[in-house]
Amino acid sequence: MITQRQKEEIDKIISNTKIKLSVIARKPVRIYYELVEPTHETQEISEVIQMFCDVMEVPKFKLISPSRKTEITNCREMVAQYLFSEMHIHPKKIGQILKRDRTSILHTLDMFQIHYKHEWDYKLSYDRTKSLIQHIYVTETKNTETSDPQTIYAGQNA
Repeated sequence: MITQRQKEEIDKIISNTKIKLSVIARKPVRIYYELVEPTHETQEISEVIQMFCDVMEVPKFKLISPSRKTEITNCREMVAQYLFSEMHIHPKKIGQILKRDRTSILHTLDMFQIHYKHEWDYKLSYDRTKSLIQHIYVTETKNTETSDPQTIYAGQNA
């Protein structure tokens, strides 16, 4: 039996953490959950997706929708390509992020190559967003490195 205090602690953990639920049907219902802590990588992926959505003027929630509208699929292709080529994320993981299967992501990457090669505005949008993201993360990295007093001190003696 769970005490009230234990229940409050569980509720506190659940409210501060993402939950994955699995339910076994047609049997007495059992709920299994796995506490998933957000990591630096997931935060960075979310920021990258948001930047592409902002540049392409696509709401983030539509990126994972089943929509086949051109602007949404183009944005989805660019996100998948960036995650694959720059962040070295496996297509299966990209599929989980974008709510697609692995083969759909492989097709998306192939379509990106075709559009990037033949459509000038597509290429320009991707390149601008990519350079913006890299500029932001390079700037953050430099600020993090120089904010360490030992790094600054070591740099002065060098």
